[in-house]
Amino acid sequence: MGFPTTRWTEIIDPSAGPIDSSERRVALEALMNAYRRPLLAVFRRMGATEDESEDLAQGLLASFLEGGIQKADRNRGRFRNYLYGAARHFFLNSRKRLTCYEPLESSENGHSNSREPVTAQTPEDDFNRGWVQTLLDRVVERVREEYARRLDSDLFERLLPYVSYEAENPTSAELARDLGKTAGAVRQAVTRLRDRLRDEIRKEVAVSTADDAVEDEICFLYRILEKK
Repeated sequence: MGFPTTRWTEIIDPSAGPIDSSERRVALEALMNAYRRPLLAVFRRMGATEDESEDLAQGLLASFLEGGIQKADRNRGRFRNYLYGAARHFFLNSRKRLTCYEPLESSENGHSNSREPVTAQTPEDDFNRGWVQTLLDRVVERVREEYARRLDSDLFERLLPYVSYEAENPTSAELARDLGKTAGAVRQAVTRLRDRLRDEIRKEVAVSTADDAVEDEICFLYRILEKK
């Protein structure tokens, strides 16, 4: 899987010329595709069906590629915040030409195309949780691939459940024996994996956040995790 590496503040930099330059276009599309899941979820929570959400996401990307994203304030450097606000604005502007408020019906292929049920959570809450989960999934997958290249896939999968500070330490003789390591070596391996994941979280956050907002964004991420 591909991982975007171009900072979003570089993508929107007006001094770099039109957004439709090939390199910046590819970078923007990669960033949008990376966080497509929470984007679709927020459209669903605001009232769109699955098909409408896909159309809205595609339309939002098109508006960005036409230069709309360059209106973003580079001094307010969180792509997460900008994307949610842009999605909400785009939905409200598009609602008149969507069928979001017509009576619910099944789609022609027989599958349900209903809207998300109303919950006590706001669309922004859902978006933020989806964003954080997507970010963590991407980080875990990247480190998983890294371990696989070292032929350590089994080690990664066995240690991953223990990387949370709240998890029990893997001190059992059985786990150590299965991995062919001492209990102390297993604990060290967990620490190394935890540190590696933390480093990748910082890198992933930095892609979608301005330099002076990275620490705050990481704190935000952990606050969302504590609520789960």
